[in-house]
Amino acid sequence: MILNVSNNTDLVRFYNGWLQKRFDDGYFAVETEKLNNIYELSPKNFELVVFQTKDPHNLFEDFEYLDRLGYQSVAMVTLTPYKAEVEPGLNKKQVLEDLVLLGKKYPHRVVWKYSPIIINNEYSEKYHLKKFDSLCQKLSGAVRACIVEFVEPFEQPIHACLYSAVVDMGAKTKMLTKMQEIAQKYQITVYAKGTKNSVVKLMRSILCHCGVSKDANIDVFDMGLPNTCKGMCQYCFVGGNKFVGKHTNCIVSSPIMIGEVNKTKKHIKRKIARLT
Repeated sequence: MILNVSNNTDLVRFYNGWLQKRFDDGYFAVETEKLNNIYELSPKNFELVVFQTKDPHNLFEDFEYLDRLGYQSVAMVTLTPYKAEVEPGLNKKQVLEDLVLLGKKYPHRVVWKYSPIIINNEYSEKYHLKKFDSLCQKLSGAVRACIVEFVEPFEQPIHACLYSAVVDMGAKTKMLTKMQEIAQKYQITVYAKGTKNSVVKLMRSILCHCGVSKDANIDVFDMGLPNTCKGMCQYCFVGGNKFVGKHTNCIVSSPIMIGEVNKTKKHIKRKIARLT
């Protein structure tokens, strides 16, 4: 199983103390209406840990810590050219510096994400291509892979003020081709949905380095909870910018991410299926 840390919230950036405590204790819990589901954290259960974050600073410590515990881990770090009103609270200069240092220290374990691509009057295709070229140049020699993702149609209605019309497949393909040509100049491979270099292909390549068969099913368990990210990104579609104030009572010692365990609920130890 792949442990995703996390698509739902930025655990590395905002909940790293809780995250490390979970690996210390060797388990975490996910609460449902009637049950506390307990999951054992161990390298035999999770063949790969995938960190996802917009701020890689804590990853230097996280990589070293998981290496000592015997886990295989990679990081996917999002870096985009949006202004502070779209992605507040980020020191983009520091993020870039940390991403370069991390990529050089851990070659082949760091993936850059340029995601999501929002097209509107302020952030035009021309703007993206210019900024993407600049970032590729600065990241050359530090990262070798970049995941590029457009805003999906189901995300559009959530913050309609950010977006123009949905970008059609033909326009996406042309823009991706230009981005691939830019990235190639800097020895970076672009991976994107619907192309020969798909994200699935990238994940299979990473898993092969971990000793997992190239034909294995890619099963993912996300450790984070929606509605808990404090990033306040304006394009967030998992609720972080709407409900964050109500759902951030993280207690480092607690096995569940938010709040204390309800001891009246039944505890169930869940089995983790290995990748086969």
